[in-house]
Amino acid sequence: MKRLISVFLIFLTIPCFSQDEKTASFKGAYNVYPVDTLGIVLLNRNMVQLSSGDLALEYSGLNNELEQTWKNMYPFSKDMSPVFQQVSSKGIILLFADRSGKRYELIKANAEYGDYERFNYQFSDKFQISEVEVYYDHVWATGMIGDNPVIFKLRADNSFETIPVGVPGRVKYIGETRYNEETNGLDFLLLAEIQRKDALIWRSLNLEGNILRNKMLASFEKRKIRAVKATYSADAAHIAGTYSTGSRDKVEGLFWGKIDKKNNGLRFEQFKTLQGVSTYKISEDVASKGFEIAKEKKFRVANMSVFIDGIRLNSQGELMLALEVFKPEYRSRGALEREFIARDRTAQIDQNVYGRRAVFEANGGPGLEGRIDRASATDQIQMRFMDQSLAKAVNQGVSYNHTAFLKIAPNFELKESYGLAFDIIDFGNLAKSDHFIHNRLSYPLNNSYESLDLNSMELKTLKTQEGTSLVNWSNDRLLGISFDKEKRLMSLSVKRLD
Repeated sequence: MKRLISVFLIFLTIPCFSQDEKTASFKGAYNVYPVDTLGIVLLNRNMVQLSSGDLALEYSGLNNELEQTWKNMYPFSKDMSPVFQQVSSKGIILLFADRSGKRYELIKANAEYGDYERFNYQFSDKFQISEVEVYYDHVWATGMIGDNPVIFKLRADNSFETIPVGVPGRVKYIGETRYNEETNGLDFLLLAEIQRKDALIWRSLNLEGNILRNKMLASFEKRKIRAVKATYSADAAHIAGTYSTGSRDKVEGLFWGKIDKKNNGLRFEQFKTLQGVSTYKISEDVASKGFEIAKEKKFRVANMSVFIDGIRLNSQGELMLALEVFKPEYRSRGALEREFIARDRTAQIDQNVYGRRAVFEANGGPGLEGRIDRASATDQIQMRFMDQSLAKAVNQGVSYNHTAFLKIAPNFELKESYGLAFDIIDFGNLAKSDHFIHNRLSYPLNNSYESLDLNSMELKTLKTQEGTSLVNWSNDRLLGISFDKEKRLMSLSVKRLD
């Protein structure tokens, strides 16, 4: 194991960071998944062909000391392609589909030990998956069959159960599935069109499929829901999303509210009235002068795209939203951009900026296969696998401008709205990172890491050596990632917050 030495320049506003506690290097190209308390999961971007003729993806697990604790091959049939991946402390979920989209293989692996189970499912029509939720042996998959949103419970005996989603109208979307440990139920949202008006329905089912919650919010009038996010408690679903008006496709503003068994509530705000969306501050000024003194810049473009980076409830019952604001951009893409394939940010752009195109629009638009640029075989498989290509996002004609933060009182009144521009660059090796954690917004930048405390509005910056991306790993650790292209060597380092 090669020891790496990093030199840090620390702004006066940052608390003490220790030197690297541990470092480790790995030969080859990998995608990195920080998994909080468990450690790190690595995906080797080079596929392996087994003697059986099947293809396999190689994953390995590292503990908090960056020591490899397991390595395993996850096979899939040679006539299959990866279509879905999810890596978290709950486990590793991989889904593979054949060309028809009717036959699926599922790998469900343990993120701590690497052991796995393999299942097969046959659907009557093409099934396009958008979300998967897991609770031990229970696996739920949502998506589309034709123009119809569906949700299935995938059983361990290679069969599946269709979850009924009947409503008094046309179902347009099913999503935001979460297993709620407070109620031991699966929470999800239904978007329905009832008498030509949009409505949101919060539904919760127990493990036996019985209904725990079934409440509707139907106050959208002529507004059309373009995208939606939710966070759940035992007795309510807190929601936020974007909307357009009438038949117009242009996204005009943001809505937020609550669905519960007593008093539903909803509020709408146009983007131009939200200070954090229409104005922002740059991080250099905030770091040197403080947030209140730093000069505000206006967001000066005719159109904008907004997606919700995170939605949280704080201890005071206030709803906190982090929005990322994008602007139109038209430029040629370089070769390097086409190689950046492990970007959680662009996966969110694809799903949220464009209103979850595959599920909100009637015909779904072009499928993922049709939107992948020509690239190497490895890049092609990764783009299908994670839907996280920087080239795809730039292809759609948007670029990041700034992040807006909103704090909303329990009575739905807007208490705070701020904007701050982070220069988001993660060098393409990071496959997953949470940016909205507790009361902080944290981003990997070009050779640095910035974190904004949403209570004190203090920006803390840590600079590191060139070519290293620092990302949030857990409450008390940062993870450094660097890649030497000539040597094909990836290096990881642990930075502990004192």
